[in-house]
Amino acid sequence: MKKEFLINIIFLLGINLLIKPLYLFGVDLHIQNIVGVDTYGMYKVLFNIAFLMQFVHEPGIQSYNSQNIAKNPDQLGFHLPKILGLKVILGLVYFGLAIGYFVLKGFDPSLMPLMMAVTANLFLSTLFIYLRSNIAGIGKYRIDSLLSTLDKLLMLIILGVLSWVSPYRENFEIIWLAYGQMAAFSISCLVALGILYKHLGSFKIAFSWDYTKKMLRWSAPYALILFSMSAYTRMDSVMLEHILNDNGRESGIYEYGYRFLDALNMIGYLFAALLLPMFAANIKDSKIINDLVDIGLRLMVLITFIGAAATITYRHEIMNWAHADATPYYGEIMLYLMLSFIALSIAYIFGSLLVANNNLKEINILLLIGVGVNFGLNIYLIQSQQALGAAKATWITQTLMTLGQMVLVITIMKVKINTRLLFIVLGFGLFCTIIFGSIYVYLPLDWKIRAVISISFSLITALLIRLVDIRLISDLISKKNPT
Repeated sequence: MKKEFLINIIFLLGINLLIKPLYLFGVDLHIQNIVGVDTYGMYKVLFNIAFLMQFVHEPGIQSYNSQNIAKNPDQLGFHLPKILGLKVILGLVYFGLAIGYFVLKGFDPSLMPLMMAVTANLFLSTLFIYLRSNIAGIGKYRIDSLLSTLDKLLMLIILGVLSWVSPYRENFEIIWLAYGQMAAFSISCLVALGILYKHLGSFKIAFSWDYTKKMLRWSAPYALILFSMSAYTRMDSVMLEHILNDNGRESGIYEYGYRFLDALNMIGYLFAALLLPMFAANIKDSKIINDLVDIGLRLMVLITFIGAAATITYRHEIMNWAHADATPYYGEIMLYLMLSFIALSIAYIFGSLLVANNNLKEINILLLIGVGVNFGLNIYLIQSQQALGAAKATWITQTLMTLGQMVLVITIMKVKINTRLLFIVLGFGLFCTIIFGSIYVYLPLDWKIRAVISISFSLITALLIRLVDIRLISDLISKKNPT
């Protein structure tokens, strides 16, 4: 299982690191610079409002399903049609609530089409993830890995053409971004449905009131987890606009730094998406669980520390590259968001393990505390420090949540964290800080070259201290592994 996880996560990260950064920085960033900070900022405000409400149409069904199908793959044909029927009903309720909030809040009516499109996109996005969870649940990990980039690949093509080469690119409108995403998500859902149809032979959307009541009861704890995590990771952008009432200006500035957190955060999310069904399928085997935690932490620390060190060290240069009018203020926002990234990435491993072990009550209590802490910090810090205050609130909250999840795993599940590994991790983090800082100060080269040299030194060091065991990787390459 350790080898299966490693080979799949390398495959998963490889294809995602190829496609998603191209979309985020080649297309999405380009669109933000075309439409302007304020316009893009309002788009993100509307997006995050809809995001905060998504627990209505995704009340933990995906998390419950990931575990249930991994443990009982033969039940896919029974659950899939009924869950699809349930999601259609919940999607309509979600759409009505999101539009209702938009009207009651008194947003500019001209933004209504954008709000409707953003709401539909979030529904389609979670539908796609749910369909993929079934594919991973039946053990088709590499097919799921390929599908994980399909939506972004389609967006890259559709929106890339519209914003870079079409005759209308100079007059690109923000609504086109939402429509392009809608097309990409719709096609992706159809492809995933086709794969599941081929596996099952046939199925149709069905609705059962009795099944709905049972599913909502089963998934309720997962819904609370989703709401809590959404609240303390996405409320910052909404609160910036609501507190400052600046038509999305600070939210737009905040988004320049948050885009890099979002890009790097996909690493942790992909780890969690792969680990959750593996944890669930082997939860009673402590040896496999400890092996998965060990290899997961090693790989996560390797990628996270290097990524965070690079973006923190060269934050001002990166912001100047991303936006011609960026000031040092943009870089300071990015600093705290990248510190949040370190904590958030590690939390994915421990959070997935807690969910797989059904410690839902404990994790929900912890996350609700996180929501309260983040809300209070945002109210206090945004008024005086604006987007920088929101970034600091995110960092403090996420650090506390990660420490809390680690404590829960160690005390409840008795998972052993290798002491030697902890020293290696701390030493590697210190080395990354020193090497990136020293090369930044003392090597008079272009910043991109300095960054590459620093990353190379860090990777070599990770192999020398055996943070990642090169023998295991060699063994994986030399042996044929099952799909």
